[in-house]
Amino acid sequence: MKMPDLATNDTTIKLVEWRVQPGQAVKPGDVVLEVETDKATMEVEATVTGVLRETRFARGDEMLPGDIIAIIETA
Repeated sequence: MKMPDLATNDTTIKLVEWRVQPGQAVKPGDVVLEVETDKATMEVEATVTGVLRETRFARGDEMLPGDIIAIIETA
C-alpha cells in the first residue's frame, strides 16, 4: 500500500494512528490510518481487499506521497 497524494502542498505527511493492525482484514473504503499535514487531519482508506500483513511506519513518522506504508496480502 502506497501513501496516496493527498493533493496538498505539504511536503511531508505525519502518521497519527493506524486504525487497522497486522492480521486484520480490510476492503476498499475501510480506513487504514489517519495522517496529518500542516493544514488538516485526514483518513487514508484501503483500495484493495486483503489482510494487513505489515506496517512500515510508526506513530509520529513522516511520510511522502508514494512511500510504501504497509503490505496488504490479497487473495
